[in-house]
Amino acid sequence: MGAAVLIFLILKIPRSFEQEFACRQKYVRLYVEIENMNTVDSLLQYFDVSDISVPEFQINKDASKGSVMDITIRLGIPKGRDISKTLSEMAKIDGVTSVEEIEQ
Repeated sequence: MGAAVLIFLILKIPRSFEQEFACRQKYVRLYVEIENMNTVDSLLQYFDVSDISVPEFQINKDASKGSVMDITIRLGIPKGRDISKTLSEMAKIDGVTSVEEIEQ
C-alpha cells in the first residue's frame, strides 16, 4: 500500500511541476548595434534564450539606426509573465536599438 502511494506521488510531481513552471515560446526580432555585439552575451545571461539566429546575416545600414544586425531569438516566457515587460527589459540593454515580437 505504501509503495503504491509513493509511486502515485512520484507520477504526480512532474505534471504539477510542468504546469507550474511551463514556458511559452515567443520569437523576438532585435536590432543590435554592430559596435556592441556583447549585447548577445547579455541576452543569453539575463533571458531564457533557447535559439538565436541571424536570418539573413546582413548588416542593415540605416541612417536612423546606424550599423545594426538583425537577430531573431526564441524566448521562453514563464507562465503568467507579460511578454511586453520582457520586451521592454530587452530594449533597455545597451546596444539594442529595436525589439519586436514576431509570429513564427
